[in-house]
Amino acid sequence: MSVSFSLPQSKSRKGEDRLTKILDATLELLSENGYADITLGQVARRVGIATGNLQYYFPSRDDLLRSALTIQLDGLKHQWSEVAKAHPTDPWARLFAMIDQDIALSRSPDRIALALEKWAYATRDAEANRLSKGWFDWIVDTHAKTIGELRPDLDEALRTQLATLVVSLLHGIWPFFGATKVRKPGLENFDAVLKQNVRNMITSFDPMRAGG
Repeated sequence: MSVSFSLPQSKSRKGEDRLTKILDATLELLSENGYADITLGQVARRVGIATGNLQYYFPSRDDLLRSALTIQLDGLKHQWSEVAKAHPTDPWARLFAMIDQDIALSRSPDRIALALEKWAYATRDAEANRLSKGWFDWIVDTHAKTIGELRPDLDEALRTQLATLVVSLLHGIWPFFGATKVRKPGLENFDAVLKQNVRNMITSFDPMRAGG
C-alpha cells in the first residue's frame, strides 16, 4: 500500500526559512553520511535548533526524508524544464542540453552520493519508491517528447523505448567521471562521443526491424 504524506507548510517567513534550512541540511547529511545514519537530532544540530522544534515540522524521520526527497526531485524537474525551455524550436539542441545537464551531475561526487542514497532509501520506503519512480517517469517522458519532434514517424511506445534507452545510458556513466574530469584515461572526449551515438541511434532507428 502506498504511503501518503504532505509537505509541511508555514504561515510565516521565518518558518519557511527554517523549513528550507532543515531540508537543505537533510540533503547534505544524506550525501555525507547516508540515509541509514540520519537522525532528527543530527539534522537539528546541523540547523542549530532543538530536536523538538524540528519535530514540529517533521514528526518522524521518514516524514523528514520523504519531504527532502520531494524537494530535491522538484528541483531537478525545474532544472531540466529550464534547460528545455532554452531551446523551444531546436529539438537536437534541447536534447543535447539535457544530456549535458546529466553529465554535469555525473561529475559531482555529492550529487552521485545523494542519488545512491535516495535509491537505497527507496528500496525500503514505499513513498520514497513512488517519488523516485515518478522522477524517472517524468524524465523519460520529457526525452520522449523531444524524440517525438525528431522522429514523428515513431509511435508513442517506440519514442518511450528510445527515451528510456537514452536515460539508461546517461544514468550509467557516473562511475567514469570524477569531480572535474573523467577517471579513466582516454575518455576526455566522451561527451561528444555520447551525443553523437545518441544522434545516430535516434536517426537510424528502424521500427520495422524492431518489430514496430
